[in-house]
Amino acid sequence: MQQTERRLDDAPILATGWRPQRDTKIFIGYQFALLLVIAVFSYHFYDTSLSRLSFQFRQWDPSWYLSIVHHGYQTSGPRRAAIAFFPLYPALVRLVMVVVHKDVIAAFIVSAVTSVIGHVAFYRALKSRPELADSAANSLILLAAWPTAIYFSLLYTESLYLMLTALFLYFLLQDRLGWAAVAAALAALTRQPGFLCLAPLGLWIVMDTARPWRQRIMRLGWGAVAASGYAIFLIINKVIYHDWFAFSHELEVHWHKKVVSLTRSIPEAVRYLQHPTWRYGWPEIADQYLVLATPLVLIAWAVFYRERFERTRWVLLAWGLVQWFTIASSGSPVPGFSWLSSTRYLMLVLPIYVAIADLARNRKAIIYGLSAVSSVFALMLVERWITWKWAA
Repeated sequence: MQQTERRLDDAPILATGWRPQRDTKIFIGYQFALLLVIAVFSYHFYDTSLSRLSFQFRQWDPSWYLSIVHHGYQTSGPRRAAIAFFPLYPALVRLVMVVVHKDVIAAFIVSAVTSVIGHVAFYRALKSRPELADSAANSLILLAAWPTAIYFSLLYTESLYLMLTALFLYFLLQDRLGWAAVAAALAALTRQPGFLCLAPLGLWIVMDTARPWRQRIMRLGWGAVAASGYAIFLIINKVIYHDWFAFSHELEVHWHKKVVSLTRSIPEAVRYLQHPTWRYGWPEIADQYLVLATPLVLIAWAVFYRERFERTRWVLLAWGLVQWFTIASSGSPVPGFSWLSSTRYLMLVLPIYVAIADLARNRKAIIYGLSAVSSVFALMLVERWITWKWAA
Protein backbone atom coordinates (compact mmCIF):
# COMPACT_ATOMS: atom_id res chain seq x y z
CA MET A 1 0.00 0.00 0.00
CA GLN A 2 2.79 2.44 0.90
CA GLN A 3 4.57 1.55 -2.32
CA THR A 4 1.44 2.33 -4.35
CA GLU A 5 1.04 5.72 -2.62
CA ARG A 6 4.65 6.57 -3.28
CA ARG A 7 4.26 5.83 -6.99
CA LEU A 8 1.13 7.99 -7.13
CA ASP A 9 2.86 10.92 -5.45
CA ASP A 10 5.88 10.66 -7.73
CA ALA A 11 3.78 10.38 -10.90
CA PRO A 12 3.42 13.21 -13.40
CA ILE A 13 0.59 15.62 -12.59
CA LEU A 14 -1.95 14.12 -14.98
CA ALA A 15 -0.83 10.66 -16.00
CA THR A 16 1.82 7.99 -16.09
CA GLY A 17 2.38 7.30 -19.76
CA TRP A 18 -1.03 7.57 -21.39
CA ARG A 19 -3.05 6.22 -18.45
CA PRO A 20 -4.54 8.84 -16.10
CA GLN A 21 -4.23 8.15 -12.41
CA ARG A 22 -7.26 7.64 -10.17
CA ASP A 23 -7.17 11.19 -8.79
CA THR A 24 -7.09 12.60 -12.32
CA LYS A 25 -10.15 10.59 -13.28
CA ILE A 26 -11.97 11.85 -10.17
CA PHE A 27 -11.34 15.49 -11.02
CA ILE A 28 -12.24 15.00 -14.68
CA GLY A 29 -15.53 13.61 -13.37
CA TYR A 30 -15.86 16.58 -11.04
CA GLN A 31 -15.42 18.98 -13.96
CA PHE A 32 -18.12 17.19 -15.94
CA ALA A 33 -20.36 17.26 -12.86
CA LEU A 34 -20.05 21.06 -12.65
CA LEU A 35 -21.03 21.39 -16.31
CA LEU A 36 -23.91 18.96 -15.78
CA VAL A 37 -25.24 21.06 -12.89
CA ILE A 38 -25.17 24.17 -15.09
CA ALA A 39 -26.93 22.28 -17.90
CA VAL A 40 -29.63 20.84 -15.62
CA PHE A 41 -30.37 24.20 -14.02
CA SER A 42 -30.38 25.93 -17.40
CA TYR A 43 -32.52 23.57 -19.45
CA HIS A 44 -34.59 21.53 -17.01
CA PHE A 45 -35.51 24.09 -14.36
CA TYR A 46 -35.41 27.37 -16.28
CA ASP A 47 -35.79 26.32 -19.93
CA THR A 48 -32.86 28.51 -20.94
CA SER A 49 -32.18 28.52 -24.69
CA LEU A 50 -28.71 27.69 -25.99
CA SER A 51 -28.29 31.14 -27.52
CA ARG A 52 -29.30 32.88 -24.28
CA LEU A 53 -26.96 30.67 -22.26
CA SER A 54 -24.10 31.41 -24.68
CA PHE A 55 -24.85 35.11 -24.30
CA GLN A 56 -24.86 34.79 -20.51
CA PHE A 57 -21.49 33.04 -20.49
CA ARG A 58 -20.06 36.13 -22.16
CA GLN A 59 -21.35 38.59 -19.57
CA TRP A 60 -19.49 40.37 -16.78
CA ASP A 61 -15.80 39.44 -16.46
CA PRO A 62 -15.81 37.07 -19.49
CA SER A 63 -16.83 39.97 -21.74
CA TRP A 64 -13.63 41.76 -20.77
CA TYR A 65 -11.46 38.70 -21.28
CA LEU A 66 -13.01 37.98 -24.68
CA SER A 67 -12.50 41.62 -25.63
CA ILE A 68 -8.78 41.21 -24.88
CA VAL A 69 -8.77 37.94 -26.86
CA HIS A 70 -10.06 39.68 -29.98
CA HIS A 71 -8.76 43.23 -29.66
CA GLY A 72 -6.01 43.27 -27.04
CA TYR A 73 -5.78 46.18 -24.61
CA GLN A 74 -7.35 49.39 -25.94
CA THR A 75 -6.31 52.84 -24.78
CA SER A 76 -9.62 54.51 -25.57
CA GLY A 77 -13.28 53.72 -25.87
CA PRO A 78 -15.59 51.64 -23.68
CA ARG A 79 -13.03 48.84 -23.31
CA ARG A 80 -10.19 50.99 -21.99
CA ALA A 81 -10.70 49.50 -18.53
CA ALA A 82 -9.73 46.02 -19.81
CA ILE A 83 -6.22 46.60 -18.43
CA ALA A 84 -7.70 45.73 -15.01
CA PHE A 85 -7.76 42.12 -16.28
CA PHE A 86 -4.45 40.28 -16.44
CA PRO A 87 -3.25 38.91 -19.80
CA LEU A 88 -2.38 35.21 -19.44
CA TYR A 89 -5.91 33.76 -19.57
CA PRO A 90 -6.96 35.63 -22.74
CA ALA A 91 -3.59 34.82 -24.29
CA LEU A 92 -4.18 31.08 -23.75
CA VAL A 93 -7.73 31.36 -25.13
CA ARG A 94 -6.35 33.09 -28.21
CA LEU A 95 -3.80 30.28 -28.60
CA VAL A 96 -6.48 27.58 -28.38
CA MET A 97 -8.53 29.48 -30.96
CA VAL A 98 -5.89 28.57 -33.53
CA VAL A 99 -7.44 25.08 -33.39
CA VAL A 100 -10.94 25.82 -32.03
CA HIS A 101 -12.20 28.96 -33.72
CA LYS A 102 -15.18 29.62 -31.45
CA ASP A 103 -14.03 31.89 -28.62
CA VAL A 104 -16.45 30.59 -25.96
CA ILE A 105 -15.54 26.96 -26.67
CA ALA A 106 -11.83 27.79 -26.60
CA ALA A 107 -12.28 29.54 -23.24
CA PHE A 108 -14.20 26.55 -21.90
CA ILE A 109 -11.38 24.24 -22.93
CA VAL A 110 -8.82 26.42 -21.13
CA SER A 111 -10.95 26.58 -17.98
CA ALA A 112 -11.80 22.86 -17.93
CA VAL A 113 -8.28 21.57 -18.56
CA THR A 114 -6.62 23.93 -16.11
CA SER A 115 -9.28 23.12 -13.49
CA VAL A 116 -8.49 19.41 -13.66
CA ILE A 117 -4.74 20.01 -13.53
CA GLY A 118 -5.15 22.48 -10.67
CA HIS A 119 -7.17 20.12 -8.47
CA VAL A 120 -4.81 17.22 -9.18
CA ALA A 121 -1.72 19.35 -8.51
CA PHE A 122 -3.10 20.60 -5.19
CA TYR A 123 -3.88 17.04 -4.11
CA ARG A 124 -0.47 15.78 -5.22
CA ALA A 125 1.27 18.69 -3.49
CA LEU A 126 -0.26 17.77 -0.13
CA LYS A 127 0.21 14.02 -0.63
CA SER A 128 3.89 14.54 -1.44
CA ARG A 129 4.61 15.68 2.14
CA PRO A 130 4.13 13.11 4.94
CA GLU A 131 3.13 15.87 7.38
CA LEU A 132 0.31 17.03 5.05
CA ALA A 133 -0.75 13.74 3.45
CA ASP A 134 -3.55 13.07 5.96
CA SER A 135 -5.18 16.39 5.08
CA ALA A 136 -4.95 15.99 1.28
CA ALA A 137 -8.27 14.31 0.52
CA ASN A 138 -10.25 16.39 3.00
CA SER A 139 -8.73 19.63 1.73
CA LEU A 140 -9.79 18.77 -1.81
CA ILE A 141 -13.31 17.87 -0.68
CA LEU A 142 -13.61 21.30 0.92
CA LEU A 143 -12.26 23.01 -2.21
CA ALA A 144 -14.59 21.09 -4.52
CA ALA A 145 -17.62 22.03 -2.40
CA TRP A 146 -16.78 25.73 -1.97
CA PRO A 147 -19.86 27.91 -2.64
CA THR A 148 -18.32 29.53 -5.74
CA ALA A 149 -17.00 26.29 -7.29
CA ILE A 150 -19.13 26.96 -10.37
CA TYR A 151 -16.47 29.44 -11.47
CA PHE A 152 -14.12 26.54 -12.22
CA SER A 153 -16.42 25.83 -15.19
CA LEU A 154 -17.01 29.39 -16.37
CA LEU A 155 -14.96 31.74 -18.53
CA TYR A 156 -13.05 33.16 -15.57
CA THR A 157 -9.42 32.92 -14.44
CA GLU A 158 -10.19 30.82 -11.36
CA SER A 159 -9.21 27.52 -13.00
CA LEU A 160 -5.98 28.82 -14.52
CA TYR A 161 -4.97 30.55 -11.30
CA LEU A 162 -5.73 27.41 -9.29
CA MET A 163 -3.53 25.38 -11.63
CA LEU A 164 -0.60 27.76 -11.41
CA THR A 165 -0.69 28.27 -7.63
CA ALA A 166 -1.21 24.54 -7.05
CA LEU A 167 1.75 23.78 -9.31
CA PHE A 168 3.74 26.42 -7.44
CA LEU A 169 2.94 24.64 -4.18
CA TYR A 170 3.64 21.22 -5.71
CA PHE A 171 7.13 22.22 -6.86
CA LEU A 172 7.86 24.28 -3.74
CA LEU A 173 7.16 21.38 -1.38
CA GLN A 174 9.49 19.23 -3.49
CA ASP A 175 12.15 21.97 -3.24
CA ARG A 176 12.20 22.38 -7.02
CA LEU A 177 12.56 26.13 -6.76
CA GLY A 178 13.11 26.89 -10.43
CA TRP A 179 9.79 25.39 -11.52
CA ALA A 180 8.07 26.88 -8.47
CA ALA A 181 9.33 30.35 -9.44
CA VAL A 182 8.13 29.92 -13.04
CA ALA A 183 4.66 28.88 -11.83
CA ALA A 184 4.60 31.89 -9.50
CA ALA A 185 5.55 34.25 -12.35
CA LEU A 186 2.74 32.88 -14.52
CA ALA A 187 0.28 33.15 -11.62
CA ALA A 188 1.19 36.83 -11.34
CA LEU A 189 0.28 37.22 -15.03
CA THR A 190 -3.12 35.68 -14.30
CA ARG A 191 -4.35 37.50 -11.19
CA GLN A 192 -2.88 40.24 -9.03
CA PRO A 193 -2.44 38.06 -5.89
CA GLY A 194 -0.11 35.82 -7.89
CA PHE A 195 2.87 37.98 -6.90
CA LEU A 196 2.19 36.98 -3.27
CA CYS A 197 3.80 33.62 -4.04
CA LEU A 198 6.99 35.49 -3.18
CA ALA A 199 6.09 35.23 0.53
CA PRO A 200 5.94 31.41 0.79
CA LEU A 201 8.86 31.05 -1.61
CA GLY A 202 11.09 33.28 0.50
CA LEU A 203 9.99 31.75 3.79
CA TRP A 204 10.50 28.21 2.48
CA ILE A 205 14.07 29.09 1.52
CA VAL A 206 14.90 30.95 4.75
CA MET A 207 13.51 28.17 6.97
CA ASP A 208 15.65 25.52 5.27
CA THR A 209 17.94 25.09 8.29
CA ALA A 210 19.71 22.14 6.68
CA ARG A 211 21.49 24.59 4.40
CA PRO A 212 24.02 27.27 5.43
CA TRP A 213 22.87 30.90 5.35
CA ARG A 214 25.04 31.74 2.37
CA GLN A 215 23.37 29.06 0.28
CA ARG A 216 19.92 30.15 1.44
CA ILE A 217 20.62 33.76 0.46
CA MET A 218 21.75 32.66 -2.99
CA ARG A 219 18.59 30.59 -3.43
CA LEU A 220 16.52 33.69 -2.68
CA GLY A 221 17.52 34.79 -6.17
CA TRP A 222 14.67 32.64 -7.47
CA GLY A 223 12.42 35.38 -6.13
CA ALA A 224 13.47 37.53 -9.09
CA VAL A 225 12.09 34.91 -11.47
CA ALA A 226 8.85 34.71 -9.45
CA ALA A 227 8.51 38.51 -9.52
CA SER A 228 9.08 38.71 -13.27
CA GLY A 229 5.44 37.94 -14.08
CA TYR A 230 4.16 40.97 -12.19
CA ALA A 231 7.00 43.07 -13.65
CA ILE A 232 5.93 42.07 -17.18
CA PHE A 233 2.37 43.14 -16.46
CA LEU A 234 3.55 46.52 -15.17
CA ILE A 235 5.63 46.95 -18.34
CA ILE A 236 2.49 46.22 -20.42
CA ASN A 237 0.73 48.97 -18.45
CA LYS A 238 3.57 51.41 -19.10
CA VAL A 239 4.02 50.63 -22.80
CA ILE A 240 0.33 50.70 -23.74
CA TYR A 241 -1.13 53.20 -21.24
CA HIS A 242 2.02 55.18 -20.33
CA ASP A 243 1.28 54.47 -16.67
CA TRP A 244 2.95 51.74 -14.62
CA PHE A 245 -0.24 51.23 -12.59
CA ALA A 246 -2.95 51.96 -15.17
CA PHE A 247 -4.81 48.83 -14.03
CA SER A 248 -5.11 50.21 -10.51
CA HIS A 249 -6.46 53.51 -11.83
CA GLU A 250 -9.09 51.73 -13.94
CA LEU A 251 -10.17 49.59 -10.97
CA GLU A 252 -10.84 52.75 -9.00
CA VAL A 253 -12.58 54.64 -11.82
CA HIS A 254 -14.62 51.81 -13.33
CA TRP A 255 -15.28 49.52 -10.36
CA HIS A 256 -14.83 52.01 -7.49
CA LYS A 257 -12.24 49.81 -5.81
CA LYS A 258 -8.91 50.82 -4.31
CA VAL A 259 -6.46 49.69 -1.66
CA VAL A 260 -7.26 50.93 1.85
CA SER A 261 -6.00 50.11 5.34
CA LEU A 262 -7.57 47.32 7.39
CA THR A 263 -8.47 49.92 10.02
CA ARG A 264 -10.87 51.31 7.43
CA SER A 265 -12.08 48.23 5.53
CA ILE A 266 -12.91 46.05 8.54
CA PRO A 267 -15.01 48.67 10.42
CA GLU A 268 -16.80 49.48 7.14
CA ALA A 269 -17.68 45.80 6.70
CA VAL A 270 -18.96 45.53 10.27
CA ARG A 271 -21.12 48.63 9.82
CA TYR A 272 -22.45 47.28 6.54
CA LEU A 273 -23.44 43.98 8.17
CA GLN A 274 -25.39 45.93 10.78
CA HIS A 275 -27.40 47.68 8.03
CA PRO A 276 -27.00 45.65 4.79
CA THR A 277 -28.55 46.83 1.52
CA TRP A 278 -28.88 43.28 0.08
CA ARG A 279 -28.14 44.59 -3.42
CA TYR A 280 -27.00 41.12 -4.57
CA GLY A 281 -28.69 39.08 -1.88
CA TRP A 282 -27.07 36.58 0.47
CA PRO A 283 -23.78 36.18 -1.52
CA GLU A 284 -22.96 39.81 -0.75
CA ILE A 285 -23.44 39.15 2.98
CA ALA A 286 -21.46 35.92 2.76
CA ASP A 287 -18.54 37.87 1.27
CA GLN A 288 -18.34 40.05 4.37
CA TYR A 289 -18.62 37.25 6.91
CA LEU A 290 -16.09 34.99 5.19
CA VAL A 291 -13.46 37.72 4.95
CA LEU A 292 -13.93 38.48 8.65
CA ALA A 293 -13.81 34.78 9.59
CA THR A 294 -10.74 33.81 7.56
CA PRO A 295 -8.02 35.35 9.82
CA LEU A 296 -9.74 33.80 12.84
CA VAL A 297 -9.53 30.37 11.20
CA LEU A 298 -5.85 30.84 10.28
CA ILE A 299 -4.91 32.12 13.75
CA ALA A 300 -6.86 29.31 15.42
CA TRP A 301 -4.98 26.88 13.18
CA ALA A 302 -1.62 28.14 14.47
CA VAL A 303 -2.81 28.14 18.11
CA PHE A 304 -4.77 24.90 18.43
CA TYR A 305 -2.66 22.85 16.02
CA ARG A 306 0.69 24.22 17.16
CA GLU A 307 2.03 20.81 18.23
CA ARG A 308 2.18 19.78 14.56
CA PHE A 309 3.27 23.10 13.10
CA GLU A 310 6.54 22.81 11.21
CA ARG A 311 8.16 24.37 8.17
CA THR A 312 5.45 23.48 5.65
CA ARG A 313 2.57 24.68 7.79
CA TRP A 314 4.32 27.94 8.70
CA VAL A 315 4.84 28.57 4.98
CA LEU A 316 1.18 27.81 4.25
CA LEU A 317 0.06 30.05 7.12
CA ALA A 318 2.15 32.97 5.86
CA TRP A 319 0.80 32.47 2.33
CA GLY A 320 -2.77 32.39 3.57
CA LEU A 321 -2.38 35.53 5.69
CA VAL A 322 -0.82 37.67 2.96
CA GLN A 323 -3.55 36.65 0.52
CA TRP A 324 -6.25 37.45 3.07
CA PHE A 325 -4.57 40.82 3.75
CA THR A 326 -4.77 41.69 0.05
CA ILE A 327 -8.44 40.73 -0.17
CA ALA A 328 -9.34 42.54 3.06
CA SER A 329 -7.49 45.70 1.98
CA SER A 330 -9.97 46.40 -0.80
CA GLY A 331 -12.07 49.51 -0.25
CA SER A 332 -14.94 51.23 -2.03
CA PRO A 333 -17.10 54.32 -1.40
CA VAL A 334 -20.15 52.19 -2.31
CA PRO A 335 -21.44 50.33 0.80
CA GLY A 336 -20.91 46.58 0.49
CA PHE A 337 -18.71 46.85 -2.61
CA SER A 338 -15.36 46.74 -0.80
CA TRP A 339 -15.39 42.95 -0.41
CA LEU A 340 -17.80 42.10 -3.20
CA SER A 341 -16.90 38.73 -4.81
CA SER A 342 -14.54 37.90 -1.93
CA THR A 343 -16.06 34.42 -1.54
CA ARG A 344 -14.72 33.75 -5.01
CA TYR A 345 -11.32 35.23 -4.17
CA LEU A 346 -11.05 33.29 -0.90
CA MET A 347 -11.76 30.07 -2.80
CA LEU A 348 -8.26 30.37 -4.28
CA VAL A 349 -6.50 30.79 -0.90
CA LEU A 350 -5.39 27.16 -0.73
CA PRO A 351 -4.03 27.17 2.86
CA ILE A 352 -7.59 27.73 4.13
CA TYR A 353 -8.53 24.15 3.25
CA VAL A 354 -5.55 22.64 5.04
CA ALA A 355 -6.32 24.81 8.08
CA ILE A 356 -9.95 23.68 8.22
CA ALA A 357 -9.01 20.02 7.73
CA ASP A 358 -6.42 20.26 10.51
CA LEU A 359 -8.78 22.06 12.89
CA ALA A 360 -11.39 19.38 12.24
CA ARG A 361 -8.69 16.80 13.01
CA ASN A 362 -9.66 15.25 9.68
CA ARG A 363 -12.88 13.90 11.18
CA LYS A 364 -15.04 12.79 8.26
CA ALA A 365 -18.27 13.82 9.97
CA ILE A 366 -17.09 17.42 10.27
CA ILE A 367 -15.56 17.58 6.77
CA TYR A 368 -18.59 16.03 5.12
CA GLY A 369 -20.95 18.20 7.16
CA LEU A 370 -19.17 21.41 6.17
CA SER A 371 -19.00 20.27 2.55
CA ALA A 372 -22.71 19.41 2.48
CA VAL A 373 -23.67 22.86 3.78
CA SER A 374 -21.26 24.53 1.37
CA SER A 375 -22.62 22.47 -1.54
CA VAL A 376 -26.15 23.70 -0.81
CA PHE A 377 -24.93 27.28 -1.07
CA ALA A 378 -23.04 26.35 -4.25
CA LEU A 379 -26.27 25.08 -5.85
CA MET A 380 -28.11 28.20 -4.70
CA LEU A 381 -25.40 30.29 -6.34
CA VAL A 382 -25.77 28.37 -9.61
CA GLU A 383 -29.49 29.18 -9.50
CA ARG A 384 -28.76 32.87 -8.94
CA TRP A 385 -26.24 32.91 -11.78
CA ILE A 386 -28.63 31.22 -14.21
CA THR A 387 -31.45 33.62 -13.33
CA TRP A 388 -29.18 36.70 -13.41
CA LYS A 389 -29.84 37.51 -9.75
CA TRP A 390 -26.16 37.82 -8.94
CA ALA A 391 -23.52 39.19 -11.27
CA ALA A 392 -20.48 39.15 -8.97
